Amino acid sequence: MSNESSLIAVPFQETIQPAELNSFITHFDITTIRILQKFYKNGMTFPGDTNCYYVQQLHAELNREGLKIELETVRKRLELLVKMKMLDKVDTYPRIYAPVRNVESVQKIISRIQEILLK
Repeated sequence: MSNESSLIAVPFQETIQPAELNSFITHFDITTIRILQKFYKNGMTFPGDTNCYYVQQLHAELNREGLKIELETVRKRLELLVKMKMLDKVDTYPRIYAPVRNVESVQKIISRIQEILLK
């Protein structure tokens, strides 16, 4: 695999702190991919290929699927994914997280990361 083929460009907000970015990269694991998959990959075709979740709903669904994760951990990962511009946060109560407008680019990022991690 060449260096060029393993490069993944992810835009992020300028307000993200280096420590947060380092933490995100360190903790970018199968759990983060599963969270992103819940938003972007549900087996349907566009426009029904994305989902929105609120924190407790996503937490319950991940636990039901056997991924044991604390509610606060889900909340923190969602907030960091918003800062990385991989999700949007809707200002409602309860707080709803939604796929970004440029769905195709995020789906490509998720697929590429899966290829890298699952090799």
